[in-house]
Amino acid sequence: WHPRVFALHLKSVVFCFLRCVATLPAQDTFQLSPASPVSLPLIIDSNTPVYSPSGRTYVFSSGRVPMISTFDSEMNHLLTEQVSITNGARLPMWIEAIWVSPTGAIYGWYHHERFTTCGNPALKSPEIGALVSTDGGKTFRDLGIILTSGDRDDCSAQNGFFAGGNGDFSVMPDRDGLYFYFLLSTYAGDVSAQGIAMARMSAGNLNSPVAAVWKYYNGSWSEPGLGGRVTPIFTATEPWQKAGTDAFWGPSIHWNTYLETYVVLMNRS
Repeated sequence: WHPRVFALHLKSVVFCFLRCVATLPAQDTFQLSPASPVSLPLIIDSNTPVYSPSGRTYVFSSGRVPMISTFDSEMNHLLTEQVSITNGARLPMWIEAIWVSPTGAIYGWYHHERFTTCGNPALKSPEIGALVSTDGGKTFRDLGIILTSGDRDDCSAQNGFFAGGNGDFSVMPDRDGLYFYFLLSTYAGDVSAQGIAMARMSAGNLNSPVAAVWKYYNGSWSEPGLGGRVTPIFTATEPWQKAGTDAFWGPSIHWNTYLETYVVLMNRS
């Protein structure tokens, strides 16, 4: 976590909010009312997935180690505890997306930062993995890594964080429940392959996702999630290898009930 990164998050949210308000129909009127702040007892360093069954709200937040916070119906904080990972936890781990199935199982996806051989402990190479929980999110079973870059780590990278990799993402099922779509950040390879890219997985592979994810490349879902190429939908202007990176990253997607469409907020570095 870094104050400048937090400021970038705020700038992105304010910018997107103003853009959305500016494009709403002119005849609509709005009244804004004060709301009490809801604070998590943690330093937040990723997307924070939320679900609300049975009058309570559960928030997954991560600052290297995943945590779950419980709130009552009035959003009063009740409890925060560490999420337990079985089948070998890949730490540091940030749970950035979840989906609750009709059976009650919670499927999650995480950003993991793999250590490189660059000799610089600040440079990592992120990858994306999958999880499943059958006890309300207190314990997850690691299903394995499902999205990686096929490019070698670039130890000359000057961005201060990443030598390559795929990470900082969101996941959303389609309307028909046939596929799960990933919007992910790509930090590796040529600048033409860096930015915001997409991948998808058949819903039938939720419990066996390894080697079941396919990246969007040159107009089709044709490249494997593990090591495959991408065609970004928002391409970086200046690559992540430079200190002066100019790229979108960290897409956060939600269904907007007023606009009746999906809305994605992005950070810009």
